[in-house]
Amino acid sequence: MKNTQNIKKRLHRSQDRMRVLCHILAAALFLSGILSPKIPVRADPEDSPTYQVRTRWYERFPDGRHAVIKFPKIVGTGNEEAYANINYILEREAFRIAGEFVSGLHRYNNIFQAIAALKNQSLFVSYEVLYQDERLLSVEIEGEATYYTEEGDIYSTPSDKWHYLFDISTGRQLSLSDFVELDRRIVDYRSENYKAPDYDRPTRTAYYSFMDAFCVYEEEAYDYHREMNVEEALEMLKNEEIYWAVTADKDLLLYYYFYSEGSFILIPYSYIADFAHY
Repeated sequence: MKNTQNIKKRLHRSQDRMRVLCHILAAALFLSGILSPKIPVRADPEDSPTYQVRTRWYERFPDGRHAVIKFPKIVGTGNEEAYANINYILEREAFRIAGEFVSGLHRYNNIFQAIAALKNQSLFVSYEVLYQDERLLSVEIEGEATYYTEEGDIYSTPSDKWHYLFDISTGRQLSLSDFVELDRRIVDYRSENYKAPDYDRPTRTAYYSFMDAFCVYEEEAYDYHREMNVEEALEMLKNEEIYWAVTADKDLLLYYYFYSEGSFILIPYSYIADFAHY
């Protein structure tokens, strides 16, 4: 009987030691995730045969708040230099976007010091893969912040989005003219279910033609609602004076307001396929 009790006591002590060791190990792993300069890698479902998109993230808890910056990392069996350039641009942009939401950024040597000094503010940067194939990668990076007042009020900034398009084989960031030939065919786009615009309605409504969306007029058909002619519209596109993205199914998204809800026109890839470069 005594031997059985002694065995049980030793077993309990052994289990207690194991619990303590597990707690110490868990704490060490937690702290290493927060304090280590290395950024862990998570798997995402957006994969293709030769390369994959993984998630990297930077996380801190300044002043009891939360700062999370997530951005993609390209890994695979293709051109490593191309992947490295894409990864460099996306990481740089993720932290640049974070800086857009940090008050008094100019007072610090770098974004990391600024984040560590955050007070009464949470910061979030995330991303989404909009389109991916063996030649192209389209990524959206989104940033937003939440502020906490001394009175206990909470308010958030509207989220802002930035879009990036890359040639996977070269690692080059593509311009709009790299993706598609910018000529009269873009300006002439009109959807199959075209409806004439009603300018008395609120501006945040979807348009069915490029000319209506960007208020383009033919020189011989000017009216007071229009703001530019065809040549000026093409110049606007070539100078990238608009916000744009390549989205699902390789469709072209053109914004006529800065990422405002509904303030865009979607041109399907089937329309631009004959004069697209990719």
